[in-house]
Amino acid sequence: MSVAPASADAISDKKKRAAQIADRIDALNTKAEVLAEQYDKAQLDLATLDASINAAVAKLAQRKAEISLAQSQMGDWALRTYIHGGLSDPLLGVLEGVGAAGDAALRQGYLDIAVGRDQRSADELRRSRLDAEAVQADLEGKRRDQAHLNAYIDTVQKQVEKATADAQHLLSTTESQLYKLVQAEQARRAAVAQANAKNRIGLIKRVPHPPPPPSPGAAGAVAAAMSQIGVPYRWGAETADSGFDCSGLTAWAWSRAGRPGLPHNAYAQWISLPHVNIEDLRPGDLVFFGGDVHHVGLYIGNGQMVHAPHTGALVQIASIYRPDLIGAARV
Repeated sequence: MSVAPASADAISDKKKRAAQIADRIDALNTKAEVLAEQYDKAQLDLATLDASINAAVAKLAQRKAEISLAQSQMGDWALRTYIHGGLSDPLLGVLEGVGAAGDAALRQGYLDIAVGRDQRSADELRRSRLDAEAVQADLEGKRRDQAHLNAYIDTVQKQVEKATADAQHLLSTTESQLYKLVQAEQARRAAVAQANAKNRIGLIKRVPHPPPPPSPGAAGAVAAAMSQIGVPYRWGAETADSGFDCSGLTAWAWSRAGRPGLPHNAYAQWISLPHVNIEDLRPGDLVFFGGDVHHVGLYIGNGQMVHAPHTGALVQIASIYRPDLIGAARV
């Protein structure tokens, strides 16, 4: 009489433990997704900052060249003053032959030209020096930002690596029978999430304007993404050789379809593209997830997408109906 309840309790305990493991895996995968997109965003910011630093370096070099030229002109002026016995310019030499009475206006005109020209040289030198100081200060500030951003990228990289390693360790140390229960729990949750997501589609903020026309490269983008099914997820990656993270896959697929330059970051893709309503989705559109927009997939039709889910998973086809679906955009 006592065996059955004990067996039932054991099964119940196993299922409870499986649910706890599934909770932990979901949390770690979501954390890794968020961190990976933060890493991608930081890399985009760093590239922009690097370009800005290069522009500032070029501008500073230009200002230094202007200073050198102005200094040379001022040196020439000083030399002329010495050679011509206190006259600031050879032009003034002609003034000695000008009569004081009849040519006073001409004499003053020559004087104004010579003095004005030297004054302009002095003013240009002063302006170039002030501008160079401002550019130098701006460059130093950008280099400090660059150092901080590199430190942040390094920190996020370590956090992603830890989150993904923790998830993989949790899976690898879960014994076989319990692992099957975890998989069953994850499948159950996916089915519930899909049903709930379909029910809340109407709650997603609608785009008031008509959708843009379908993208001409959409079929090529879908074909490119589909060709990568089975390629391992790798955060920060965007090539068939190294693997893909979510935004790396969508950027790569569209680059193969003639649309290079799509940013390698889900949030950057979300804010840079025109939004479309879920009911207006067409193959090739991008679908986005998470209030902070930390995941993206490429829509292929019939409520499905190709996406790179998380570390330990492969590029695969999945339903777009997740509870964190927030909207879609057209490339």
